[in-house]
Amino acid sequence: MSALIGQIVAFIVAGLAILGLVPHQQPQPIPQLPQQVIQQPTNPAAPNISQPSSKGTQTYTNTQYRFSIQYPEGLQAHVPGSTDQYGITINRAAWLVEIGQIKKQFTTSEYGWGNDGYTAAAQGKVIVGVSMDSNDVANCMSAPDIGNVMQSSITHKTINGTHFLSYEAGDPALGLYRLTQIYQTLHNGICFSILEQIDGGESSHMNKTDAVANDKMLSDILAQLDAIATSFKFTDTLAVVSVPGMSKYTDADFGFSFWYPNEWKVIQVPQPILVPMKDAMLQKVLKISGDYGGVPDGYVIEISEYYSPGRRITSAGYECPAGSGCPAQSIYFDKTGHKWMIQYPNGNNPNSAVYESNLPPGAIVSADVSHNTMGGLHLLGRALDRGFSTIIPLSAQNFLVVSDLGAQIDRTGLANTIVATDQSAGTPVSADEQIKTIQAEKDAYAGQ
Repeated sequence: MSALIGQIVAFIVAGLAILGLVPHQQPQPIPQLPQQVIQQPTNPAAPNISQPSSKGTQTYTNTQYRFSIQYPEGLQAHVPGSTDQYGITINRAAWLVEIGQIKKQFTTSEYGWGNDGYTAAAQGKVIVGVSMDSNDVANCMSAPDIGNVMQSSITHKTINGTHFLSYEAGDPALGLYRLTQIYQTLHNGICFSILEQIDGGESSHMNKTDAVANDKMLSDILAQLDAIATSFKFTDTLAVVSVPGMSKYTDADFGFSFWYPNEWKVIQVPQPILVPMKDAMLQKVLKISGDYGGVPDGYVIEISEYYSPGRRITSAGYECPAGSGCPAQSIYFDKTGHKWMIQYPNGNNPNSAVYESNLPPGAIVSADVSHNTMGGLHLLGRALDRGFSTIIPLSAQNFLVVSDLGAQIDRTGLANTIVATDQSAGTPVSADEQIKTIQAEKDAYAGQ
């Protein structure tokens, strides 16, 4: 803390002209930082503010990004209505919650402070934000080597079991009038940033008596802000999901995981069994296999990974079940309506194994999103879920296609356990419900 106050004094000349906080002069308006146009996270979750067991504190819980942070009663926690550039490393971030303000003041012995000439004041707040921008994620755990970052302050700290990068910085537009303590960590492919920001007068502009009092005021505010910031914890790491006899496979590159029986094996193969999808590029095929009727690898479930720059994936038409036909389907995300849609390029017929019938070529219907994996990911393809394949979007451009051969093994049990590593893609069910889903898969495949 003393190092931070020392930095305040060290930059007297840089801050003097901008602050306008010299004796017998009224402070000048604080210049505003240019605002960037930032993409908001999809469906930002509303906070849940509740009374924890400890007296005198409240807890903000974010259910989308799965973290909580505590703060004293009397302070306000709110979700800002706009986004802004507020970090040093993080350039494209979305504010999730702002907690504050902590305000303090004291009566100076020398005229020239505040509206009445004898009141020096300071205030501070804590801000939590996230960024999924590729550059921000890549640099999340590296402090920038620029002048407004105090290089001697760069360190690492563990907060409630999570490793954070920590450093101090001054706002270059304000001549270190605004001081910031920054904590950053990379979690599930998202860069989280916690900022402690304080605004106040420079002690170096004051006489010795007032400077001592001002240093103490700033130190007290920073200590309170740090107590709030270091209460941050991720809520998705509190419970361990495990089922005896089942293994978890994680594909870190494409960003998802699933569970399968221990005696099965997962290998990568060049091509899927079924005809590849259209309007998307095949990235990888995973073969999950086990013995069936004494035959090694006698049954197979496949997960094909597809990337679609056009935000669309189209299946070929199949005969499933026999005589009814599964028509070609094109699945895409409608940005205007903000929902998933299914288009039938060749139409449909009354005998088709889908809910809609007698649809003309090119017909478009809303996708049924009522069926989800335990990771909150949609199981799409109304005909496909009764035939060979199920399509699971990880995003508007990344898709999983889970396939089987129909007669040998049902892919549904495995598909239900798929969870995205990027938790903004879907909200997983509770740990207890996940365990039940994995156990149901184990029971379904037992003895196969």
